[in-house]
Amino acid sequence: MDPFSICPNCKQYYQNDVHKALAKACVEFVEFVEKGFKDKKNFLAHCNLYAHALMNQVAMLDGENEGEITGGEEIIAKFFSVMEEVKSQLEQLEQLESLDRGTCLRLCDVFIDVEASGNANIGHFYRSMNSREGQVKAKEHFEKARDLSKTMRLKEAEISVSEMNQIISELESELSGNVVHDEELDVIYLQRDYHKCLERYGGQSSCITIHTGVALSRALITEYRTIEAEILLSKLVDVSLRTHGHDNRASKDAMSGLTLARERKVVVRFEDVSGWFQALRYENEGEDCVVQGPIADPRNVDEDEQRSYESTRIIPFPGTPVICHGLQKAVHLNGKIGDR
Repeated sequence: MDPFSICPNCKQYYQNDVHKALAKACVEFVEFVEKGFKDKKNFLAHCNLYAHALMNQVAMLDGENEGEITGGEEIIAKFFSVMEEVKSQLEQLEQLESLDRGTCLRLCDVFIDVEASGNANIGHFYRSMNSREGQVKAKEHFEKARDLSKTMRLKEAEISVSEMNQIISELESELSGNVVHDEELDVIYLQRDYHKCLERYGGQSSCITIHTGVALSRALITEYRTIEAEILLSKLVDVSLRTHGHDNRASKDAMSGLTLARERKVVVRFEDVSGWFQALRYENEGEDCVVQGPIADPRNVDEDEQRSYESTRIIPFPGTPVICHGLQKAVHLNGKIGDR
């Protein structure tokens, strides 16, 4: 399926509408050759290919797009139809003892993994609808994905179960109206996803890895771990610009994240103007601080004003890096940068 997912020239994954169109084309191609695989020994291989093609197409759907919801339901129905055919075929092979027990178990694990991944993708599709009905359906499919993963003998299954439990917990909170979001868990899961992408796609240059890294950096910023986020984003921007250029979506995403990470947010004590400012620089040997703002949402830099205040009136927002001075119980940190 790589020709439908990866550009043969730059070896990068297709994006946006091109990716969506090729995902659809891949399904159509597999359906076109379906008859040639029926009732043959490579029938299971075809089913595996078909199921992956359908999963990939589901992953590209936008649940908020009314025009894609109906098509999504049809794709989902096809996916489960394929899985039923697979189960029937595996049962027949086991009864006829056409394959040894070990091979049957391995094949079962492969297709359980496919079905679990498919349910997870379907869950994400329904969740993207941003409706109560979508949340209910999403929870149902994430639970199926979790329960299927529990039956697998693969190492990755434990991670899948943990991830599904986290998503199910979030959905239960959303459905009950008692949303409790744990940003620290976001960081943990995104760190895991990022490292999985690094291994799977061979480094930081893949667009998928870059997008995952940007998502991780934003979670770090939310946790006020700005320095970590800025270091990661600086690397991602450098790699993305060198590999994909300025116009690539991954590059734009990374540059936008880096701009956010480099916003040194502060408030000004005793200032009548509400809102936060961006600290630009110190002047007069640190006695004064030049700031820009107040920052509107969305921000329009052209409307910002530059002002100078006494440094004693500047209060950094949590996460704004500062250089430590005058520490008595941690003298070794004086003169070093750290998150406030």
